[in-house]
Amino acid sequence: MVVVVANAVIWTLRPYADETLRSVADEADFQVGVWLTFLDQRPADGTLRGYEPYRGLEPWSFVNGQGLQCLLIGSRSQRLAMTTQCMPPGVDLSADVVAIPRWNDDFAEGLTPGSMIRFHLRGDSVDVVFYPAPETDPSQP
Repeated sequence: MVVVVANAVIWTLRPYADETLRSVADEADFQVGVWLTFLDQRPADGTLRGYEPYRGLEPWSFVNGQGLQCLLIGSRSQRLAMTTQCMPPGVDLSADVVAIPRWNDDFAEGLTPGSMIRFHLRGDSVDVVFYPAPETDPSQP
């Protein structure tokens, strides 16, 4: 009974995905190759997988040369790798991108500065959880 209650509590407290992105590509184009080169990452053969974009951000997963599972988030409008995270197999893997207005990122348009988008790798899909920053009162210092 305790296990059932504990699982119910954990299930209700975990964040729910705002969107689930499906796999769409197993081959990188030139831009993804640039991101990987910049990050000094070489995916193991056959492990690179791209997912649907979210607000212009593209998630890509792969296994690197050290055998770590990696999640890269890139922005074609900025031509940048926004972030990459790598973890040992079997460990939850997520990567966060924060909206910072001074960077003029397309993905941040309309978002409160400091809002965060978390990409969570779920095997053949990527869950996206959006964490809005609190609105600030411009009259407060």
